[in-house]
Amino acid sequence: DKVALCIPFITGVTTSGGECTIQYEFLSEFFREVKALGLNTLADTNGYIPFDTEKMEKFLQYTDGFMLDIKAFDDDEHKKLTGKSNVNVIENALYLAEIGKLDEIRTVLYQGADNINTVDSITKLLSKYTDKKKIRYKLISYRPFGVRDEYLNLKTVSEIEKEELQKVAEKNGNYEVILI
Repeated sequence: DKVALCIPFITGVTTSGGECTIQYEFLSEFFREVKALGLNTLADTNGYIPFDTEKMEKFLQYTDGFMLDIKAFDDDEHKKLTGKSNVNVIENALYLAEIGKLDEIRTVLYQGADNINTVDSITKLLSKYTDKKKIRYKLISYRPFGVRDEYLNLKTVSEIEKEELQKVAEKNGNYEVILI
């Protein structure tokens, strides 16, 4: 069996997308099979679909952890950037942290964004959960690859600003901050 040959070389499977959680019914079954092989399961998500619902129970049951994008903490800034509210994203961050399944947060940093508010607010909001489980927080320099044309003119932040944001996150809780 080809799958059995790979198992010694991997510890788990991560799904991403587009937005992989749109396929939560398929992923529930897929992750059930993956876990039956003794492997871990992770989902990389933008967090727009509410997780604290009955329809998502099976998916959450078979998902060991989540990597969640927090594009902006301020709802107006988030809407400007994505066209959608971040209410579900923030609620999902809290819910996943509460049930011990929030493994990683990621924020793309660019000039003109309220990066300090995003990093400070989300790390303070989740800080009560980091005593139980350290959460990885990736602060990612903006790169103009694979973005829509209207975002090609954005610029990344300086290394000094990234290091300052790292200090903010670490001050607010038990975060493993990774600068990318």
